[in-house]
Amino acid sequence: MTLSANPKPQSGSRLSRRVYLPRVIGLALGGLCVGAAIPAEVHSTHWIFLLLLTHALLWPHLAYLRCSRSTDPRDAEKTNLLIDSLMGGFWVVAMQGNLLPSVLIVSMLSMNNAATGGVRFLSRGLLAQVIGALLAWAILGWHFRPESSFLVQMACVPFLVVYPLVIGMVTLRLAHQLNMQRTELHWLSENDALSGIYNRRFFEQRIAQEFENFKRHHSPISLIVADIDRFKNINDSFGHPVGDSVIRMVGQVFRQQVRLGDVAARIGGDEFVVLMPFTGTSEALELVKRLQSDFSQALAVDHRLLGTSLSFGIAAPQTDMKSHEKWMELADKALYRAKAGKLGSVEVAGTESPQA
Repeated sequence: MTLSANPKPQSGSRLSRRVYLPRVIGLALGGLCVGAAIPAEVHSTHWIFLLLLTHALLWPHLAYLRCSRSTDPRDAEKTNLLIDSLMGGFWVVAMQGNLLPSVLIVSMLSMNNAATGGVRFLSRGLLAQVIGALLAWAILGWHFRPESSFLVQMACVPFLVVYPLVIGMVTLRLAHQLNMQRTELHWLSENDALSGIYNRRFFEQRIAQEFENFKRHHSPISLIVADIDRFKNINDSFGHPVGDSVIRMVGQVFRQQVRLGDVAARIGGDEFVVLMPFTGTSEALELVKRLQSDFSQALAVDHRLLGTSLSFGIAAPQTDMKSHEKWMELADKALYRAKAGKLGSVEVAGTESPQA
């Protein structure tokens, strides 16, 4: 009796830890039910008593070791569940069909098997229970005594109350972990992990939307493209970890300076963009100056990076443009002119010369 395995692959240590406590508690409480329900004449067979103690108290730890050391922990846990089902069928016959504990054991095992592998694995679990029952029948014979005494009923109460609570707590914790993973995956789908700002995929979705809005309403909007000057030299001279630190600096500066409604993104190795809705190129130019200033201050922490700069191109869309790609090309051309003139400068598309 244990909690079902997670349907997604994970490390053996995580899976084995998650099912360990429910199995320890479930088998201990289930063993109490079985021990109270086994008739005295069966108890007099000492090996039955030893087998019950082994299954209830030792097997959970063996199952934990087996699962944690397996190269395929999910498959190992399925096998553990089938062993639990086999023994469950064995104990039903050993209890001579005592109704209350038999129903509890069969239902809990079936619940776990269905949660682990659906109807198909539930069928395998039921087959394992039948095999266990036939094995016990061959060894002990069959006597049907469904009546549950008051002692048996009291022995089943902890199992009825405690085990579902344990399963509920473990399930709640698992749901919380899955929700955190879902949130993290959603963040990673929209953001660049290194710089901490939006990624190219998200930016391309937004620039397409904003371009369509511009075509309909003709509201001002600016696009800034930026490039880290001589970034390849930084990687070649000081290594990629230093280059990564520069990327993080740029991301931090962009996060601090862009407005809430703006979209700052990293779209390539050392390429960055800022999409500024309802903003003219003169306001975009003011943002670029702040970005350059903050970036220079951030570089001061590492003397090796002194002299590193950002070059910028700024462009507003034109009404005759057919797509946002043309808008992006216009901003890229402004950036190339800035880099061709003087590194660390900015050029606004439509002006004649780069601005320092």
